[in-house]
Order: sequence, then structure tokens, then C-alpha cells
Amino acid sequence: MYASMSDCLIKTIRSEGY
Repeated sequence: MYASMSDCLIKTIRSEGY
């Protein structure tokens, strides 16, 4: 269930450049 949220967060963080 949290996999989707984690993926979204990771994508956002990656886009930011973290």
C-alpha cells in the first residue's frame, strides 16, 4: 500500500535533485 506513496515521494525527491 505504501509502495505507491514511496514511489511518488522518490520520484519527487529525484526530480528535486536529492
